[in-house]
Amino acid sequence: MSPQKTGVPPGEFDIFLSLGGPDRVEANLLKEALVKEGLTVFIDEDDIRHFDGITREIERCLRSSRALLAYYSREYPLRSACQFELTAALLAGRNEQDPTRRIIVVNPEATEDHIQPAYISDARFAVRPGSDHERKALAALIKQKVDTLEGPLSSIAFTRRPRWFAFRIAGAPGFVGRYRELWELDSLLTKAALPLTQDTPFGPVAVVTGAARVGKSSLVADYAWQFGAAFRGGVYWIDMSGVEGTADQVLAAYADRVRSSAAIAGLDVAGLSRERMFGVLGDHLAATAEPSLWIVDGLPAGLGEQAPHRMIIPAGDRVQTVFVGRRDPFGGAIRAMVLGGLSRG
Repeated sequence: MSPQKTGVPPGEFDIFLSLGGPDRVEANLLKEALVKEGLTVFIDEDDIRHFDGITREIERCLRSSRALLAYYSREYPLRSACQFELTAALLAGRNEQDPTRRIIVVNPEATEDHIQPAYISDARFAVRPGSDHERKALAALIKQKVDTLEGPLSSIAFTRRPRWFAFRIAGAPGFVGRYRELWELDSLLTKAALPLTQDTPFGPVAVVTGAARVGKSSLVADYAWQFGAAFRGGVYWIDMSGVEGTADQVLAAYADRVRSSAAIAGLDVAGLSRERMFGVLGDHLAATAEPSLWIVDGLPAGLGEQAPHRMIIPAGDRVQTVFVGRRDPFGGAIRAMVLGGLSRG
C-alpha cells in the first residue's frame, strides 16, 4: 500500500474499513478496488504492526483516516470492535456538526433492518456489488466522496471520558453487549437533530422502562460511558430509587436532588426557589462548551403526562435527558423504550 498515491501523509489513510470477521473476503475485494482508485485503506489485522497494542493502534488509525467505511452485514453489530469504530466515527462527525459526513455504509444484505443508528439509516448507503464492474463503480463513487473530505476524522479523543456528577462509580462495571439497545437509545436521543427524516415532536428526551433487574440502569450507564465523548459537559445522575408518594411529593424529592447536583457542580443555589434554581442550573449547562447528559433513574410510575415538563432542565439542546423506571412514569407522554431480555447483539 502506498500512502503517497493521494498525497496522504505517511501513517494516515483515506479510508478505515470496518468489518465483521466473516465479511473479510468480500471486504478485501472492495479494498482492492479502492486501492486501484488510488485510495489508501486500513483494515484491522492487515495493517497493524506486530506486537502493537490493538486498542491504541486502532484508535490512532481511526483518528488518522479521512472516512470510515462500514461493511455493515448482519454480523457487523455483533462485533465489539465494530461498535467502537462506528461509535467513534459518529462522535467525530457530531463534533463537526455533521454525523454522517465521514461515514460510508455498504450493506451486503437484502434488507436494512439490521442497520440500527438513526444517523446511519438517514445516510445514503450502497448495496454489495455483485461483479467486478459494479465493485469498480462503487469504488469510484466512494473516491468522489472521500475527495470532498479535508483532514482526518477528528482531533476528538474517543476514549476520553466526561466528568460524572453523581454519587456512583462512572460507567457500568461488568456490563457487556446489548449494542442494539445502546443504538436504539442513541437514536431516540438524536432524533431531534434529524427533523426532516425522524418524526419527533419534542427535544432530546428518552424514557427507558423494563422489569426489575433487567439491566435498565446498567444500559443507560454504559451508554453514558461508551458515548461519553458526546457529553463532555458532564454526566449528571439523579437517583430516585425508593422515592414514592403522590406526583407532587415525588417531584419535590426530585427538586431536592437537582439542588444537590447543582451544588456538586459548584453552583450556589442555597435558598433559591425551585424555579430560580432550575433556571440557574439551566443557564450553567446551556453555557457549557460541550453538551451534557442528564439521567433520572429509579422513577416510580403514575407521575402523569405533565411531570416531564416539570423535570426537564431548561438548557435547550445542550442537555439530553434519559428517564428510567420499571413502568412508564409519564403515561405515554414520551414513547418509552421497553428493555426486555438480552438481545443477540
